[in-house]
Amino acid sequence: MEFKPVNFNAAAGTGYLGSEVGYIKQAGVTEYKFGQGYWEADTGDTYSFRYSFGNDDWYTGTVYLNPAYNAYYPGRSWTNKNESGQTGSYSITGLSHNGVAATAYGQVFVSITMMVMAANLLLLPQRRDCGGNRLPGERSRLYQAG
Repeated sequence: MEFKPVNFNAAAGTGYLGSEVGYIKQAGVTEYKFGQGYWEADTGDTYSFRYSFGNDDWYTGTVYLNPAYNAYYPGRSWTNKNESGQTGSYSITGLSHNGVAATAYGQVFVSITMMVMAANLLLLPQRRDCGGNRLPGERSRLYQAG
């Protein structure tokens, strides 16, 4: 896939070949850095994430996204109000390129979920398709432990 550098109209270096450096998709994101005969920009279609509910509870998973979009990148975090009124947060924890089919873009899978000890509930730690439409489109069920 071809990307234009973020500042493609500006000089990427001033000391001849080997001095050039830039970013694809978004400046300042290490995974998108290229140049200086060393850095190679990475982009992906599979992003790992962690969602924290605003207390000690959380879950992790993956989401598939078209590599041309720059909605997610490792280190990006954002918050939202959840159903209990607490401020929850998403964090993108990694990316990889797995050659995901375009028809899978937007699908979210939850792989590991916290245990809610006070209520003795847990979500089975297996990969489940929890919905499409990217984050926050995931939903699943809690099961009574024991």
